[in-house]
Amino acid sequence: MANHIRGHRDFQPVPLERFVAQVRRKRNRPGPLPTQTDETTVAVAYINHGNWVANCPLHDPETGDQCKGAELVDPSDLRFWCIGCDMRGNGGKWLRVAMPAPAKRAQIEGLMLARPRDRNRNWNPSETVAALRRENQEQGVL
Repeated sequence: MANHIRGHRDFQPVPLERFVAQVRRKRNRPGPLPTQTDETTVAVAYINHGNWVANCPLHDPETGDQCKGAELVDPSDLRFWCIGCDMRGNGGKWLRVAMPAPAKRAQIEGLMLARPRDRNRNWNPSETVAALRRENQEQGVL
């Protein structure tokens, strides 16, 4: 069990951009890693089992199907790249990650860390800090 809510850097020893470039090379994906950011679409961060994650919001340009990818996010680098679809749905551009503001994020993380098991450390953006606090109290977590 971690003493903080984990993100990309807790699992990968290199910065996000370098990690994505390494994975793309290993998968024989052509070309350099794009530097442009798609400002119209965002990946929304949530906490799953004590990890900051975002689902890929893109659709396959050929089939129109929603990408099923989810990636760890880095709270210090609010960009998203889906390893699964390689961002084909937006022409290969990074997405911005929507994450709570630092003060609210600290409150959410504190309430999650009060829970003794990672499997119970889950938050989604529709949940308020007050609701999390109430949930902790109902479960005897202070």
